[in-house]
Amino acid sequence: MREAASRSIAQCPDSAWALRELLWSLDNEPSVDVFEAVTESFTFALGQDPSLYAEAERILAEALSDPAALVGAWTAFTGRLGSVCAHTLDDELCWDIQARQGTMREIGWTEAGAPGEGLAHGVQMRAALRDIHAALRRSAAPLPPGTAEGIQEEARLLLGRALAHPPGSA
Repeated sequence: MREAASRSIAQCPDSAWALRELLWSLDNEPSVDVFEAVTESFTFALGQDPSLYAEAERILAEALSDPAALVGAWTAFTGRLGSVCAHTLDDELCWDIQARQGTMREIGWTEAGAPGEGLAHGVQMRAALRDIHAALRRSAAPLPPGTAEGIQEEARLLLGRALAHPPGSA
């Protein structure tokens, strides 16, 4: 059911909302199978905005030999998309990212980007996003004090505004 929901979210016309929701799912999904489906949906949603897709690929490619730079650039990128996840940049995370970058090189990634075109390119991109995000979510640090409360308060305000309108109104 969560797989189907992630596919539906990815096709939502509000791509900013879709990407934010899918990032939340990537950060919090406990099931490996559903995580795979959410990664596919996130890659699809990212592809709906060619400039964001190209930026994501550029981040993954340009930092192919620098795990710390990848973590910093990817965290900044996903933060702009609405992710609130922070990561503990330590030796363990860098080793994990470096191993995954080695796998990316083995399947053809270079500093110029993912190999292939069309569907083959998308498969390579999805694999890289899955592997890198899997490593990052294991190193997620708790939110700073007050941040979670601020996010909850903002959500309450937005829900309150949305509920004030009759169903179907704009």
